[in-house]
Amino acid sequence: MVLLAALGAFMCLQIPVRGEIPVTRDVLTGEIISAQRIERTKQSGLRLLEVNRDSPAQKAGLHKDDLILAIDSIRFYGFGEYTLATMWNGSQDFADLLLNRNGEIMTLRVTGLMWARRSGFRPCSGRRELAKLLRSVNLALSPETQAAVTDFPPRATALAREWIDASMSDRRSAQWLVEFADLYAALVNLEYGKARAVKAQMPVPFFRRLEKFYLAIANHNRNGEKDPDAKAFGEDPEFCALFYPFPRVIVPGLGSPAISDDRLLKLIEKRMNDGDDTFEERMREADAYAGRPSVAPWEDYLNKVKSGLIESVHHGGWILKHKAVADPGQRKEVIRDLEEAIKNGSPDQILLKYCLLVPKMYNGKRAEVLDLFESIYKESPCLALTALASLTRLDMGGGPTDNMVAKTTSPLNKELIKRLKLDPNMTRKPCRFYDWTVEQMPRFQQLLTIRLAETTSGEKAGLAHSLRREPASVVMAFGGGPPSSLDRKGMFTKNRRPTPTSSGQPEKKEATILAPKEVRRTAHGELLFTLADGSTVIGKPSFPSIIVTFSFGDVVFTMEKIVAVEFSGKNGAAELRLRNGDIAKGKVKLGTFTVEAKDETIPVDGSQVKSIQNP
Repeated sequence: MVLLAALGAFMCLQIPVRGEIPVTRDVLTGEIISAQRIERTKQSGLRLLEVNRDSPAQKAGLHKDDLILAIDSIRFYGFGEYTLATMWNGSQDFADLLLNRNGEIMTLRVTGLMWARRSGFRPCSGRRELAKLLRSVNLALSPETQAAVTDFPPRATALAREWIDASMSDRRSAQWLVEFADLYAALVNLEYGKARAVKAQMPVPFFRRLEKFYLAIANHNRNGEKDPDAKAFGEDPEFCALFYPFPRVIVPGLGSPAISDDRLLKLIEKRMNDGDDTFEERMREADAYAGRPSVAPWEDYLNKVKSGLIESVHHGGWILKHKAVADPGQRKEVIRDLEEAIKNGSPDQILLKYCLLVPKMYNGKRAEVLDLFESIYKESPCLALTALASLTRLDMGGGPTDNMVAKTTSPLNKELIKRLKLDPNMTRKPCRFYDWTVEQMPRFQQLLTIRLAETTSGEKAGLAHSLRREPASVVMAFGGGPPSSLDRKGMFTKNRRPTPTSSGQPEKKEATILAPKEVRRTAHGELLFTLADGSTVIGKPSFPSIIVTFSFGDVVFTMEKIVAVEFSGKNGAAELRLRNGDIAKGKVKLGTFTVEAKDETIPVDGSQVKSIQNP
């Protein structure tokens, strides 16, 4: 997936500065990290799997295989910490990156940062790193543990690698890592009774903290899985969100689909099993399939669908947006030709049925879609599930460009789960965690629902991977605060809440509202709020930024980047005018907040706000 709303759009080419390591703080602790430690851990960061040609990222000077170590002087390990840092970060319109390029550390400043745009590069998922590290010192995990530690915390792996490189003379002294992996696997597999403390001494302090956290989770769930509780675990919400061992999602098998193209079948298997490791190869092959010459529209559609089965980031959208099915005029002809090819005994029956799913769904033939899906599922569960997100999108009223990910609440999904006896969480065991997470955050439900269509990729495994990429949502589930709970240094602070009175309730003050003709000029940092009754409030709000929901997900905008917000209709629909002249349209939910006016604090109901002006 192209990285969304993290670096924004870059407006001009930048020249990397080599050899400089600025003062850098840890995203988790806020402590200053020495240049020596950054040098020792420079192999751990966010590796760029690809940089799109002529993209903003390429214009900024970023290269494929660059490792991003820090952003705005905040060091992170892995995608989860990276997204958390950027979502909670400061408000400047530029970003300073610390990079490792071919072993050389350098800095790069990118300007014209726009939170609502795509940056044009794709990061590597960075999975399976612990197993690779242990293999490098001739230590092996059991098959069960190795399958469970795919998403082992990148920070822990980086610190273990640092210890191994610096001090390990006897490889047997790393046996404690194997024991720790077994502890982690017990929690991932929901086998809390098997969780055991590590007997060997652990020389890395962070692992001792993790061990205490994981044993607390096991004890909390020893008599059956309960709702997660950060207080019971003895850690803050941010730590829980980053390092909670998400229950293992088990990807359905490919089965034995009757496909005459052996190369296509092998490439689909590579996508399932290898993920990022074979991305470049699969991308080349997908381009080749998509570009194959064809005579009839249905043949071109079939080739494009094949390319999406090989590589989904750039080619996965063909199944919905190809003109042969999106255009009602061509759709009837395509359905007829596909059904005729099936009737004539084509050796690729399963692929032709797969191609029929979306056009049938476009035409509202739900019963036929269910029959086709069941037929495909019996032959290849994995192949059937790759189409589920597209079908769900149409089932929920979306179109080719609407980002409506697969939800278990979709009527179609409910029917399929019941009819095929599917496990909606794909854990193969009773699992409370994922349901609890979604229940805690209705506003993030679109991002956190189970993405069945992504389970065939080695880099994406259902909701677990989705949550790893959206840790801010999990922070809120654990009771953490909104983006304002991170200070400008990168250190997590407690959520700023109104001071409680002796009754235990937040103090409320009567609002002094300015009539429209009494509006005074705003000072620096002050905003002008116009309410539904025509009155206005001027002052500094309790939020430094707002979260805007777009079709592709949630994006944080700091108020410094916004000139005005105009609300229209229901459900928070809003239009944002930005300082660079751009217009952004999305949904904004302000909730209840306070405004520090000239002499008082004024509570404001966000649902009554009609506009926000930031002159």
